[in-house]
Amino acid sequence: MSHYTTAQVLCDKNEKKFGNCQLVHIDVVNEDGSNVPKPRGEWPNLRGFLELQKDPTEWLNSTSIDMAIRAYHRTLPTNVRRTIHIVPTDLVGLFNRKRDVYERAKGGGYPRMFRAFSRTEYTVWPINIENAHWELAFIRKERVEGTVLTGGFGPFRRITQVAIMDSWNNASNPRRKARIDRRMPNILSAYGFMFATSYKRNVSVPAQSDSHSCGPRVYWEAKQMMERVAFLVADGGYDESLWNNMDDRWVNIDGVRWEMVGITAYEIIRQMDFQARVYRDDTI
Repeated sequence: MSHYTTAQVLCDKNEKKFGNCQLVHIDVVNEDGSNVPKPRGEWPNLRGFLELQKDPTEWLNSTSIDMAIRAYHRTLPTNVRRTIHIVPTDLVGLFNRKRDVYERAKGGGYPRMFRAFSRTEYTVWPINIENAHWELAFIRKERVEGTVLTGGFGPFRRITQVAIMDSWNNASNPRRKARIDRRMPNILSAYGFMFATSYKRNVSVPAQSDSHSCGPRVYWEAKQMMERVAFLVADGGYDESLWNNMDDRWVNIDGVRWEMVGITAYEIIRQMDFQARVYRDDTI
């Protein structure tokens, strides 16, 4: 009887920049001659998980933020989860100085993204600015009664509240804010969304004193807002307290980052049908 368990090391062999695996892999065979079973679906994407374990002073990529927010979202009660949509982080450039992605969106070039947007009351939107900064938009919508549902679009077509949360109060903050304020209505209007008269909300968040912690802060902010929605759903409906400020809170960035590591590790294990384990490699 053996005192070990055979296993396949999961890595991201093809990623040259983020977490490129340094190990030489061999085929793993069990004692009975069978290979380690593959998951029912695809092998999990490890890029975000590996990125989170790099030097904490390095800027986080979109995969790590997307994976962590979605993993936390999946832990919410089903009736809460169904009210919240998360915009994918892989669409970059909507709010950059360069206008090509914005112009395509304004011309109706991303219908799939905004179909999902129209099917829930709330939307979490991590915003990538120039591949250098993260902000968070949190949006509430209302059903438009009598809306003819075509092309896979849902009934939540009236934007009632929007908050843009930006933890970095540097010199370019006013320009970033003005660009988002100007472009977001233009983009959403192109897909048939309407805006309430006074839809803007201000949610102050803890300020960052560095140039790299915006990624974990966006995860933390998204988590706070989703938890607020959970309380509202439990209490029976919407309340303006959703938009209360958060700047009286202290954010332990190292703790948040390790929370993201843990929840993305759990997500990978889930994707592996709970047949995977986290291990320590003392050779790194």
